[in-house]
Formats: sequence, C-alpha cells, structure tokens
Amino acid sequence: MRNAERNFGIEKLRTVIYARKSAEDERQTSLPTQIELCKEFIDQYDILNLTKVYQEDNVSGMFTDSRTEYLSMLAAAERGEIDVIVTIRLDRFGRDVANTTSALKLLAMYGCFLIAGDDICDNTPAGEFMRNILISQNQYHARITASRVMQSEIHNAKNGDSAGGIAPYGLRIVDKRFELNDTEAPTVKRIFEMASRRKEL
Repeated sequence: MRNAERNFGIEKLRTVIYARKSAEDERQTSLPTQIELCKEFIDQYDILNLTKVYQEDNVSGMFTDSRTEYLSMLAAAERGEIDVIVTIRLDRFGRDVANTTSALKLLAMYGCFLIAGDDICDNTPAGEFMRNILISQNQYHARITASRVMQSEIHNAKNGDSAGGIAPYGLRIVDKRFELNDTEAPTVKRIFEMASRRKEL
C-alpha cells in the first residue's frame, strides 16, 4: 500500500469494493449484503476512503473473460488508481487457482492490497501456503457445484423437464415440462421434412 504524508496528516487510501454473485453460489449472499458488509469494514478505519463499488451478478468466478467489472478494476489498479480492494470472501474475487494467484501477484506489483473477509493469511511462506489451500478449496467447491448443476439439468432433460430459460421454438413450458406448441410445431415439422427431402436429392 502506498502511504503519503500531507501537511494535514496521512493521505487516505483509495479503496474499492468488489462484490460478485453467480447462479451456482450455494451461500447466495446477495450483492447488497456483500457491499454493506464491506462498507461496515471500511468505516472502521479512517485511513480507508471508499471511491468505487464494482459488482457483478450471475457471473462465474472460474473465468475472467466475461467479468467486465473485475477486469475494469484490475485495469484501474494497474493505472495506480486503487490502493485497497475489499471483498467479503476470497472466493468472490476468484475461484480459479491460476487466475486468482496470477491476479494477486499483479496487484502486489501495482502496489494494491486485497482484503478478503475469510483471508487471515500473511505474506510469510506459511501464510502464502495457507492462502493457496484456501484458493484451491474455492476452486474445488466451484467445480463440484457446477458438476451437480449439470447432472441435475441432464436428469431434467431426460425426463422432458425444462432446465430453465425460454422454450425452443415449437415447444412451450407447462409446469416445468415441455409440451408441443400447437401454433409453432407444424412449422418445425415442415422444416425437418424439407431438410430430409434435400438429403434425398
């Protein structure tokens, strides 16, 4: 962290909040709750000055390419605009071992410090070892949860049940099950008949 003294005291550290929730999160901690808890933490320290809140809903922590707020935050840190990032848990920052450890190293290079509510590790070799265990555990839980969700969706599909979302053209969802849409189904049937005739030609 960068500290600078001014005539009237110590310059406050530019602090941001990062909150994230995905559809697969078992704890289902809402974004407003995450943000409020982080604000309560920041308010305890006069040296921390909240400058921005980054938040993402229904976004997985296993990947980074779709996390626009996360990438914007890292870019701001690289430009030297952020001193401290606060998040309620390390798994909100990231669930992939490679991505998370790489991001933490970059933040250290930028002079930016990450504070996660469940991360009590220091920068000693033992502390880094324990943090790596925590990151690996987060990745494990994410993959287990994703596997369970996939198995559930496969089971629903085999039973003709909807896995959510909009029904395909030609079908409709009634009581979470697919049924023929009497208006659209004839068109779908006609398309398949035409495709079958083209193959015969």
